[in-house]
Amino acid sequence: MGAYAQDGSLDVTHVGIFIETPESPMFRNASSRSADNSVVDTPFSHHVATPSASSSDSESSDTDTSDSPSDTTEANDTDDADEEDPSEE
Repeated sequence: MGAYAQDGSLDVTHVGIFIETPESPMFRNASSRSADNSVVDTPFSHHVATPSASSSDSESSDTDTSDSPSDTTEANDTDDADEEDPSEE
């Protein structure tokens, strides 16, 4: 799955995979957040929810806002997680 922004002033692209866990559907992706900096699972609903017009002024558009350990789970380490982002070259 991929996410992107249509606004020319935003440089937002993100790719991950959908997985089904016993708890709920999850979005597995490589997080560059300083708190994670690893492959994490976050509730899928965080990535498909669209903020309402009334809440967009008070809320950030960043969908991965929870720092609680129950919302992010480290996945098994893989060689792919250590690859450099080709856009940084």
